[in-house]
Amino acid sequence: MIIHSKIHIFFVVATILLSSCRINSDEPVINFDKPSHSIVTQLETPHSIVTQLETPVTQLETPKPLPSVNNDPIQVVRNFYQAINNKNCDKALEIRPNYSKAACHKVHNIVIKKLELIEETAQEATLLLDLNYEKNKKPKYFSGLVILFKEGNHWIIKNKSFRSIQTLEQVLLNKPIDDSVETNSKEKKVEINSKEDETTQSTVPLCTKESFVVAIDIGHSIRRFGTTSAKGIGEFYFNKNLAKMLWKSLFQAGFTQAFLINEKGANITLKKRTAIAKRKNADLFIAIHHDSVQPRYLSSWRYKGKKRFYSDVFQGYSIFYSEKNRQVQRSLSFANLLGAEMRHNLFVPTLHHAEKIKGENRELVNKDKGIYRFDNLVVLKTATMPAVLLEAGLIVNRKEENLLSNPTYQKKLVLSVIAAIEKACRFWN
Repeated sequence: MIIHSKIHIFFVVATILLSSCRINSDEPVINFDKPSHSIVTQLETPHSIVTQLETPVTQLETPKPLPSVNNDPIQVVRNFYQAINNKNCDKALEIRPNYSKAACHKVHNIVIKKLELIEETAQEATLLLDLNYEKNKKPKYFSGLVILFKEGNHWIIKNKSFRSIQTLEQVLLNKPIDDSVETNSKEKKVEINSKEDETTQSTVPLCTKESFVVAIDIGHSIRRFGTTSAKGIGEFYFNKNLAKMLWKSLFQAGFTQAFLINEKGANITLKKRTAIAKRKNADLFIAIHHDSVQPRYLSSWRYKGKKRFYSDVFQGYSIFYSEKNRQVQRSLSFANLLGAEMRHNLFVPTLHHAEKIKGENRELVNKDKGIYRFDNLVVLKTATMPAVLLEAGLIVNRKEENLLSNPTYQKKLVLSVIAAIEKACRFWN
């Protein structure tokens, strides 16, 4: 009886609920035999989820390998010297398999003064290294190149990896003094370093910025403004803007004796420019210019209603030095320093000056760094101090003109020049 009553009550309640659903005309009548498409759509598993669920378990359980510090050439060299300092000679031999434990135990108090990546390819990495260390209780110094080689996925140091130098010029001119490096058990010289030791006397020269005099020559003049940009602006104004930014930034960096030549844009001769630099005892002469192309590459367009000439064929910087300069070795070494800094900051050189056509045909000394030899360039051959001419870019190239007018881009150019000057100051001191 109780069971029948409960069943009867259930049917009564169900009937009332169904009736209320039908009375409310605003609510859709749901056919449970044929569910609506919207409901089915909401209940279906999205394709992305299905894909994730169908992924094999083996893929989900395989973690991605973490990047190895052995893929960083600078860190590999640091690890090598740190292992020697800590007398973890087994670790040092992992990085440099042909090294010996006997050599490892002879070297102490390694202090890395400078470690800088110069060039990296898929199989080799070249670094500039300065360090102090002690060997057999005698202070030593190493300045030179370290070349790492790729073996599998790791960088290692091999025999002949170290190339000693005395000055940066010899690095950049590829003239190492010797290949002194320690091998298996034959006792050739080794050089090392990494824990700061104030008592170790360093032979690294210091740059006295306040006494290093840089002459910045603003190319051309107001009347003879050089080439004309794609938008019709005279080169002199590009030269002046970049030169003034360089001068101000050098002053802020501590080169308080830096000065501008021809800031007012007077029509002075090229020889007078170098004479001014000599009178002020300049240690370095830099001529700032902006580039163009030969007439055969120019096309016409209209800019602000006027006919202008442009060429989008070439773009990039170039550096010139003269073999007739009285300090040609330092001129070339600074050109290499500057080219290296420009490439480090991702600037790309133009190679069109080497084209064998009238007005060009310059000797391309270094293709990667954009260095040309131009012996009869007056400001370079008459300068009594190391001298280079920098073509910062092609203002006849419409895209590059916009970049060369951009303060951020200009600042990046300036920082490249300053970095090269600081290195020259240090190694020429």
